[in-house]
Amino acid sequence: ETDHRLVRLYDLLLDSGGELPDVQIVASRNVVACGYGRFMVEVSIWIPDETEEFVTESVLLDRKLVLLSTSTESVVWIGDSNITQIQQRLDDVRIVSIRESIAAGGHRSTCSIAVASSWSPNILTVEIDPAGHAEHVETIESSSQVQAYLLQDGWEVGETGNGHRCRPVVITPSDIIVVDNLQRENRRIFRKSVISFYSRGTHDHVHSILTLDFECETLQMLRFRDDHVVLICRLYEYKEAETEELEEDVTDLASENDCQEKIEAVIVSVESRKVLHQVCLLEDAANLLPVIFDHDIPISLCADQETLGVGVSWCGMVLTGQDIRSVGRTSLGGPLDSQQASNNASKKKKKKRQSGKGNKKDGFARGMSLRG
Repeated sequence: ETDHRLVRLYDLLLDSGGELPDVQIVASRNVVACGYGRFMVEVSIWIPDETEEFVTESVLLDRKLVLLSTSTESVVWIGDSNITQIQQRLDDVRIVSIRESIAAGGHRSTCSIAVASSWSPNILTVEIDPAGHAEHVETIESSSQVQAYLLQDGWEVGETGNGHRCRPVVITPSDIIVVDNLQRENRRIFRKSVISFYSRGTHDHVHSILTLDFECETLQMLRFRDDHVVLICRLYEYKEAETEELEEDVTDLASENDCQEKIEAVIVSVESRKVLHQVCLLEDAANLLPVIFDHDIPISLCADQETLGVGVSWCGMVLTGQDIRSVGRTSLGGPLDSQQASNNASKKKKKKRQSGKGNKKDGFARGMSLRG
């Protein structure tokens, strides 16, 4: 079946004899595992702008979701990525996945994919069965109520200092969760992060909203267990307390230079939609982090079951969790103690055998002389 969205690319291939050095394929920043040796990535296809007399720019032709198989070393599925058609070469498209066992299916499992873009309010979802067939491709449109709440009173989608946007997304067994970073300017830049929960398994994707009650940008988010998410946020704390309802004669409003930036981890319960805990990871982030980390931070998180890993580029890596602690106890004390106990038992057994031989006395031991 012909993909009509790529007809222009086919025409260019025919006209150029199959050589297209100016065609560019830009992949999303992350690749997700879908099980059974399959991985998904989102790509954007850029071709020369034929409307210009001298071609110096490229235009976006299409965006695709691509499912790759390492066992067959081939592309097993290509689907339309309708999440956004914004002309952004480095669009921050994020893909997340979750594998779920099939009821009465033994060890077989399906994979659910969620795709979010920093330039679109919508979310794209894909279900992949154990055979690698993509089905139930669906676009979850952000409701008018959510958009009205997010963009009211002058709030707009926020950008970092270097023009990047960030819209983290996570999928759990019960919800698809996305964070929108908003900002508005009123003598200084005010920021807030709004977490939206979209229930899975319902036709209308019932949603709820949680707004973090401190000024921040959420840069990363990951699922921990099945009912918690961890957010990595850049917090902004101003020296002088103020409100956004300003009088005309107020002139001592704190400026951006009077702000202290921190990097904090925030733990949120998916079930209760509440913040459970937050902890500071880095004080005075504005002075300690170079400018190149304005959009992202050199701290990365990963989680699997009860194990949590934190990578900090200038310090190393931290692993914690029950499984890690049990491995630590085994490697530090278990095998060595077992070997020592085994050696002691062996020595005790040897001593017993020696003492047994000593009970049997020879002639000299019974007092016999050399003369008999």
